[in-house]
Amino acid sequence: MDFLRNETLLSHFQDLIEGIDEEPTDEPDLSTTDPATMDIQDMIQLLSDSNINGNDNNQLQTSRNRNKTDNKELLLLLQQKPLNATTLNPSTLKSELEKRNIPPRGFFYDDAKHLQECLDREHEEYIEEKKREWIEALVATRKERIEKRRWEWMEKEMEEERTEIMERDERVRDWLELQFRLREMRMKEEQMKKETKQCEKRKEEESMMAAVAPRNYRINVNAFSARSLAKFLWSDTWILSIDVSNMNLPDSAGAYLCRALKGNSTLIKYELGGNEFSSKTCKSLAESLEVNGTFSSMNLEGNPLVVDEEGKESFEMLSRSLAKNSGLVFLSLWMCGVGVEGGRALARNIVENTTLVSLEVGYNNFDNSDVMVLRKQLELNRTKRTKKLAKEAENANQARKKEEEHIKSLMEMEKKESEEKWLQEQKIVRANERRLEMERQQEEAALERQKKKQMERAVRLEEARVQEKLKKSKKGKKGKKGKK
Repeated sequence: MDFLRNETLLSHFQDLIEGIDEEPTDEPDLSTTDPATMDIQDMIQLLSDSNINGNDNNQLQTSRNRNKTDNKELLLLLQQKPLNATTLNPSTLKSELEKRNIPPRGFFYDDAKHLQECLDREHEEYIEEKKREWIEALVATRKERIEKRRWEWMEKEMEEERTEIMERDERVRDWLELQFRLREMRMKEEQMKKETKQCEKRKEEESMMAAVAPRNYRINVNAFSARSLAKFLWSDTWILSIDVSNMNLPDSAGAYLCRALKGNSTLIKYELGGNEFSSKTCKSLAESLEVNGTFSSMNLEGNPLVVDEEGKESFEMLSRSLAKNSGLVFLSLWMCGVGVEGGRALARNIVENTTLVSLEVGYNNFDNSDVMVLRKQLELNRTKRTKKLAKEAENANQARKKEEEHIKSLMEMEKKESEEKWLQEQKIVRANERRLEMERQQEEAALERQKKKQMERAVRLEEARVQEKLKKSKKGKKGKKGKK
């Protein structure tokens, strides 16, 4: 959907593209089109053009192919018309009015007119909402594309600058290399902040989903909605347990629900008791348990699993799948009509299972010897599970201790490095202080010597002046004697 260039919608992230000279593309110039005020016909034409324009580059064409389905869906949605109220029967018309808190007047065409106004308004609001969602997705795609272009240009500029710097002198190269490292650090920090924001947003969405959508469901379904539920569960990653017990669902619905375990790795519990599940359900469950290692709890109590020869063969498959499964912990077959042969098949295959610790098989007419085999194997599995959990707890404890020791050693190492760094800094500080003290003493000694020399010179000058004065006084006395 990134073919639309709209200055109004993209104004809030223009700061991302300042200073970047984007290369010209073959995109159509749609800057005069405002999706916020676009009517339905304009948007239909725009979507049609976006799907048939073949002059874009490879990257744009890939993006358009990826969003082609979304465009078609929106195109079909925009072409839809609101429901015609006159086509409804009187009872449906009355119920629709009551849903909207509009009292019926008793006249069909008057009521249809009032209902049609509501339907037109609701349809218009729905279309506007879908338009807004489409525009928001469009803006997000455009923003992501511009952000990617910005990073590519920055990396290209840095590489060109590096290549140019290799021909300069060493001081310039070293200084600019330092600047490059600082720039790379800032870019990485900015990318980390962006990823952190995305992670926080994802966690916030998950917390909102957890508040709105529980992970354990009791759902009322029938034969048709059970099939839709199974298709949804195939790829779901949120729901942990499903309860559809005591709903008289047919065998085909159970087969669909059990088949969903092939693709689902999040679901851990099924409550399927009190339905009409039989051979198809057993066969589908057997195929799923062979490939699913995360599902842990299945309740099938009260289902007629074995009613004919096909049911016996399907339960034999289910028994063999338990020998290959490594995730199931609880299985309830209480009052499922399994019979002696099914109990013998279950006992024969259960000895190869190492995870099942709880198995309910009451009211199935099992042979006592088979029940003893099942009980013995379950006790053995429980012992193994207890040891495994204890070992996992011990390993987790040891891992935690190792982590704590590692953190402690890192802290000690950091403390030691910090102390060594502090000592080195103090050593440098003391050396600088000694150097400054020596320089100060030398300056004081030089000043003292200079002062002493000045004093000595002053003394010599004073002595010379005194001697000169004495000489002059002696000459004056001799001159007076000669005159006499």
